[in-house]
Amino acid sequence: MLSSLIAAVALAQTPVRTPVQVPSFSQTVLRDFQTWDADHDGTLTQAEVDKAALDPKFHGADAAALAALHRWLIAVDEPAPTLTKDWFQNYKPVVFRATKGSTAQEKKEQRKAFTSNPGSLQGTFVAGYRKLSRMTQTPLFADSPELSDIRQGGLGDCYMLAPLGALVHRNPSDVKNMIVPNSNGYTVKFADGQTVQVSPLTDTELAMVGSSIKEGLWIRVMEKAYGTRKIADGETKVATDSMHGGNSGVAGKAFTGHKFKGIKLIGDFQKEVPTQTLDAKMAELRTDIPKAAAEHRLMTAVTPKKDMPKSISPNHAYAVFGYDAKTDRITLWNPHGNDFTPKGPEGPTNGYKIDDGVFSMPLDMFVRTFGNIQFEQGE
Repeated sequence: MLSSLIAAVALAQTPVRTPVQVPSFSQTVLRDFQTWDADHDGTLTQAEVDKAALDPKFHGADAAALAALHRWLIAVDEPAPTLTKDWFQNYKPVVFRATKGSTAQEKKEQRKAFTSNPGSLQGTFVAGYRKLSRMTQTPLFADSPELSDIRQGGLGDCYMLAPLGALVHRNPSDVKNMIVPNSNGYTVKFADGQTVQVSPLTDTELAMVGSSIKEGLWIRVMEKAYGTRKIADGETKVATDSMHGGNSGVAGKAFTGHKFKGIKLIGDFQKEVPTQTLDAKMAELRTDIPKAAAEHRLMTAVTPKKDMPKSISPNHAYAVFGYDAKTDRITLWNPHGNDFTPKGPEGPTNGYKIDDGVFSMPLDMFVRTFGNIQFEQGE
């Protein structure tokens, strides 16, 4: 009897997690329609959505709906439909389903195509709403910047995160000193001499795709600052929109103040390559990589948009950390910060073991797989 009573008390004291109740995307938009329709012409435009997205007064479901609308509008290749109240009243959500038998890369491409479908809006809205619901007060830096802080999201900014991660790996304080909080947000001082004023991140911006903010806001602030460099004065635009795709050498110069020089590699691991060509490239890198590492110069590498060995992403930028002459392997870092364990011996078929984005691979396979490697010039 006593044990039953103790068990009942213990059960009563166990906290019960209440599931997040997600409102309807269309109902949320209809509730805010009049406010977001700045010119009161009965339609929502991308400019009106962007203006509201940068307004800090919108939170929760409102911010999540704006984030979903913004992401969808920039993903649509064809002209978007006229967004009237009737359009939202008749909105029908669609659930993503990959084609049966699709490869991982095919599923990724199918999901990317799905984002331009208006039916995806409810799902994107739910994801953003839940993200904001779980969010607590997040500092600029949880501690000194660490490589494990960086987790690339859906924003195509690997070209920027690769040299940024290399800089964190080399000297975290260089990154921390770049961002200075002020009364209006942040001042970000790039090493190439350009200074950018960044307003505080709105809830809508936090709900959008981008790097993780689990270990502080600094990465998202840096993404916004880098995107702001490409926006004309007086232009109202979400800064990260200008960041989809770029050059890691250009980004590296912004972070270091130095130019980057590239060496072209094979870029097709399935291609038959003359032994003399492969040996010449490998000999060059066996000298250049250790020299750059000893001089503390940043290095990045990029894969082409082709089939890749398992665990290697196509059309993606990586940081290069060094070369081990004893094993003839090169060490790299993926801005996704992912983990991967091969099911079988390491190699192009099973992939390479990855811990927090860091992995090594044979130099010959690196030369055959990657399209180029870039080295910071100067001290």
